[in-house]
Amino acid sequence: MSRPGITQDQVFQAADQLKGEGQNPTIERIRALIGGSPNTVHKHLKAWREAQPAEKRRAIELSARVTEAILDEVETKASAERADAEKRAIEAEASLDAMAENSDRLEEENELLAQRVEELEAERDRASAVADERKTEIDKLTEQVQRETQAAEAARLELATERLRIETLTKQVASLEADLDNALAAKDEAQIKATRAEQAAAVAEANVVAATQRADDLKVQVGDLKAELRDTRKAADEAAKVAAAEVAEVRKEANKAQSQTIRIQEQLNQEHEKNRQLTGDLADAREALAKAEAAKE
Repeated sequence: MSRPGITQDQVFQAADQLKGEGQNPTIERIRALIGGSPNTVHKHLKAWREAQPAEKRRAIELSARVTEAILDEVETKASAERADAEKRAIEAEASLDAMAENSDRLEEENELLAQRVEELEAERDRASAVADERKTEIDKLTEQVQRETQAAEAARLELATERLRIETLTKQVASLEADLDNALAAKDEAQIKATRAEQAAAVAEANVVAATQRADDLKVQVGDLKAELRDTRKAADEAAKVAAAEVAEVRKEANKAQSQTIRIQEQLNQEHEKNRQLTGDLADAREALAKAEAAKE
């Protein structure tokens, strides 16, 4: 945004005031009164000088005692000095014009640099906001990965518990089968004893019946336990399959979340790098602005 400058009327009034006070209106004297940039004051002061009426040079009154030769010599010297002064004034005016043009160019460059600084600052702020959003997304994904990892661990623990229960039931079935074998062996032994000792047939028969009943009961128990073991193994297999599927799904989601986290982290790194570059550009622009201000002064 360009700075407000002084007007031509203000410069004309200041120049008239200085002239009325018997002072020569110069750039520095006018700036001391009303401020403004040197090139603006110079431009308006030049217009004021051009608008001033030409002053009539007063004729030099000489006494009758001054010879015509002295008069001619004085006039020649005065003309030469006046011409030299006018030449220096023209050169100074040209130099001031060049300085004014250069100052205008520096002011334009200064304004462009200031706009660029504002643009870079706005872009830096946008990059910082994007980086904050990416960080929030990473935090959410990290929490999701942790929750899914905990769920997978719980599923693995449940599967291990089912396997332990299956092992316990298998040991119970083995023990019952051993009891059945013992019962069958006792039955055979009882039958042999019954054959050898008919006098104890009633007792032996009762023992055989009891042993047979016990063996039948044990067979039924073994059958029930085997059925329960099959059902338990089937349920455990199904639970293991479900748990394995859940674990695979959780791992898949975790890998997906991890990939997304890595991708967002890379984007965040890119935003940080872009922010760093923008900060460097901003520093360069500010340095150029400071140099332009220094050159203007």
